[in-house]
Formats: sequence, structure tokens, C-alpha cells
Amino acid sequence: MKRLAILGNLNWDLVFHAIPDWPGWGREMFIDHAIRIPGGIAHAAMAARALGAEVQVIGCVGRDQAGSELISALVRHGIGTHATLEVEAITGLSAAIVKEDGERTYLTHPGALHSASPLTLWQHFLVENQHADILLISGPPLIAPSSYEEWVVLINEAHYHGVRVALDLGWDPKQNWRFWHSILPLADMVIANEIESAVYLEAPHLPDVVVVKSGATGATIIQPSGHTAVPGYPTHAVDTGGAGDVWNGAFLSTLMVQEDITMAVRWANAAGSLYVSQIAGTSRYPDTIAVQRVVERNN
Repeated sequence: MKRLAILGNLNWDLVFHAIPDWPGWGREMFIDHAIRIPGGIAHAAMAARALGAEVQVIGCVGRDQAGSELISALVRHGIGTHATLEVEAITGLSAAIVKEDGERTYLTHPGALHSASPLTLWQHFLVENQHADILLISGPPLIAPSSYEEWVVLINEAHYHGVRVALDLGWDPKQNWRFWHSILPLADMVIANEIESAVYLEAPHLPDVVVVKSGATGATIIQPSGHTAVPGYPTHAVDTGGAGDVWNGAFLSTLMVQEDITMAVRWANAAGSLYVSQIAGTSRYPDTIAVQRVVERNN
């Protein structure tokens, strides 16, 4: 079976759901739903695993109780964690504040996330004798920085081992766009949402495959042959936290099996629509039957 490896920020998400409005400093508000779930790249890993893919996470957690509990939670869901580093730091934590309309914001304490660069994490993956057919690098601005030369080494090593590299940079709080423009052409494909694409697609050179996610609207595939718009599926969103990562996991796990990029985007759109229609929890990642049902009903 083909395997997906996902490298990036691995942390806990503490989700507060259905917030009507921020209460204001010095005030307090009672809410009906709060939960702690594996976050960051765990969302993509769980989405891919729910669709039957073999998945390995490549991240960094603290050598603390939170880190042990995070690893155990992933293992219980059948996700490989052999390539996850444990360091003397606090495991990363994000507080997700979800509004009543499903939109959210994050407050993140990086902790262990800043302890290892993408190249360090990738080389630990190789030391552990792990294998992948596709490597998704997700949200590198959230982890320790790498130089351009280190990125060249990482992606060249991946290609040497026969691994395709998908890059979802996410948003860079430092807005170091020129640096990321130099990295994009090294990958085999780039994935971005509409806000990110406004800056990343200004790069002078891009891979042959770029996918721009547009939420409920769907996604657009950009290739040298032209643009292909793949419509989304109507749904009532109650929580969009992690939706982009879930889309990535569904897209790449489907692409590995079917090798049809339009179909992979269609399945990812369906998985995303099902995911956002439920409140936070580890049981909200749709399986193959549920996704296939949505695709077949709407096409």
C-alpha cells in the first residue's frame, strides 16, 4: 500500500465552540462545548487515515505528558509516529476560538514546534528507515526555520528516494514572501488557500501543479495546460478549524490511489464539506463510503 508522510506542526488543539462574540478583556463567558484534540498536521493525517491511507507524521513534541498523550492518540487511530521527535520542551498548544458561524481564530504557543527544522525532521524520518510515496510539508513557518540550502537538500533527498513533494506553506506571520517564492519551484505541487495564493502565486516560477482551495466554493487546479475549476459541495458549516488540513489529507490520499488530480480534488472537496458540518472531535473525519456518497450524489 502506498504511504503518505506529513511533515509540519504537531500540537494539541483546545477548541472552544460556538462563541457568539469575544467577551472582552476582564470578563468571562460560559460555553457549551470545549474539547482537546490532536491538531496541526494530525488533522491531515486523520483525514487520510479515515480514507484508508497508510500515514506517517513527521513532527516534534515535548518530552512531557502532553507529548506522550498526543503520540498515543495518533497511534490509537492507526497513524505512524516513528518519525516524531521528542525534545526537552513543552508540547505545542493552539486554542481555537470558533464563532457561531463556523469561522475561527487561533492562539498558538509553539513550544516544541520551534525545536526542529523541516530538514532535521526529514532526516530523522530517514534515520528511522521510513518510506513514503508522497511527502506533504505543511505550515513550515510554524516550525523552526531552514535556509534555502537546507530546503534544496530536503527536497532533493526526497526526490532521490522516489518521493513526490507537496508543499502547503500556510500563512507566514513574518511575511517573508521573497524567501518562500524561492522555495516553491522545488516542490512537485503547491497547495494554498485563496488568501495565501494572493502572495505565493506571485512567485516568478511555480511547479507544474498548483491547487488553490476556496472553501465551500471548491478548488482550482492550475497547470501549464490551463485552469480547471472543481466545484465544492453545499453544506452548513459549524466549525472550519482544521478544514484546510483535512482537505490536504483527503486530496493526497486519493491522488496516491487514483492518480487523477481532478478526482482527487473532487474527493477532497467532499471530505471537507462533511468535516466542517460537525463540531470538533476525533470522530468527524469522513470515511470512504461517506465521501463517495457525496461525490456520486452531486456529479
